[in-house]
Amino acid sequence: MEEPADCGMNVAEIDFLDVDMFDDVDDLTLSQVCQNVEHEYFTFEGLQNLTLTQTLQNYQQDSSNDLETDSYGEFVVDREDLSLMIKHTENQNTKNNTKWAFNVFEKWCLSREGVVPELLNMNSEDMDFWLQRFIVEARRKDGVEYPPKSLYLITCGLLRYLRDADVNDKNFLDEQNLNFCKFRKVLDARMKMLIEKGIGCEMKQAEPITQEQEESMWREKVFGKESAEMLQRTLFFYSAKLFGLRACDEHHDLQCSQFDVGDENGTPFVQFIGRQSKTFKGGLGHMNITNKNIKHYCKPVHLDALANDGNCYRRPLKGIPGTPIRYGNQPLGINKLKSFMKVICTKAGLSSYFTNHSCKRTCATQLYNAGVDEQEIMARTGHRSQAGVRKYKRTSAEISATVSRILDPPCSSSSIEDSAESSVAPQKKLRTDGMEEDISDKRCENSNSGQIFHGCNVYFHA
Repeated sequence: MEEPADCGMNVAEIDFLDVDMFDDVDDLTLSQVCQNVEHEYFTFEGLQNLTLTQTLQNYQQDSSNDLETDSYGEFVVDREDLSLMIKHTENQNTKNNTKWAFNVFEKWCLSREGVVPELLNMNSEDMDFWLQRFIVEARRKDGVEYPPKSLYLITCGLLRYLRDADVNDKNFLDEQNLNFCKFRKVLDARMKMLIEKGIGCEMKQAEPITQEQEESMWREKVFGKESAEMLQRTLFFYSAKLFGLRACDEHHDLQCSQFDVGDENGTPFVQFIGRQSKTFKGGLGHMNITNKNIKHYCKPVHLDALANDGNCYRRPLKGIPGTPIRYGNQPLGINKLKSFMKVICTKAGLSSYFTNHSCKRTCATQLYNAGVDEQEIMARTGHRSQAGVRKYKRTSAEISATVSRILDPPCSSSSIEDSAESSVAPQKKLRTDGMEEDISDKRCENSNSGQIFHGCNVYFHA
């Protein structure tokens, strides 16, 4: 039998029971095995005293270590990295509200001249005691009482502050937590008393843009594509109106890659693919919710302001008439985006209360007034509940006028002066055949009573 070649190993120490190595080489002779081992000698260098089985195990372990090193490198995640990742996903408005609520509580504590202990150091009994007094005594900087909703938001902000500090056993808004039963009763009574005094009854909300106002914006050259600023204002308004973008936070994070232009059976469309929003974060709580994916069938004129990638809103560059519209690489800041709707309405000569939220409210209102199904409206605005989307709807002036005419007192032609008759608008209803029918005369003919308030003197006493 031929002597095996010297491969730096003792053949007597080779473990021939290691079948993993020889699954496919049953017909090899011992010399051939040793020759194969010699070809792979670099893997066994310095390991002459190991058996073949041990050597192969070390080789496999080294290979797996190399794989892990190639995939993950030397990066190690520490606690600070995880905390920063969590904070990064928190909504900025929520963080601001939490900070505001805690500052209100801190200023109240200072007015108590050090009597109130720190919030994080309170036990349940002390927290219930001091929160009762805080919710009654809290005032704005000008000394005016907070509206009921503001008091509730302050309470929610303090609860978030505790949770951010890993204090999870003092949920004073949980009805099942009997330790704070007295505080919840005080909060409820305080909110009711404020409403009784008329505080918080009037809520200031952004108004939607009517179709007439929108048409005037085009006439006044607020919208268009004649300049970089004009085209950017058009992009801002119609991106929010068509796809229900919310305020300025979604605009600030908007990327050009979220829009796609296509053609379907000869009809052009713009497709918008949403990412994170107030109602969709993509975390564990939103596993059954999908992001926005909307196709709007129109000619995408306003998308001429987009670049190929990067931020949607960039600094407009002054151009020479007749040259292409250009934008710089610098994205617009958050403060600039916050004032967009104010600038648009000022240039159009509109004086009502309009904010960036008006665009989304316009989307919901126009669809609602056109009779679009509520589910389709929610798909555009991104609302997850019917109660949420209904807050955005605004009844048109025509519908409000129709409701008022229907509820008007009955009239009699014999008791109405000629001047009053000329000022009454004709009332119409829609028949089953789609034609309008004048019902104003019929109401007067069927009534034997006069106007309820005709000829009356009304006095208001101070």
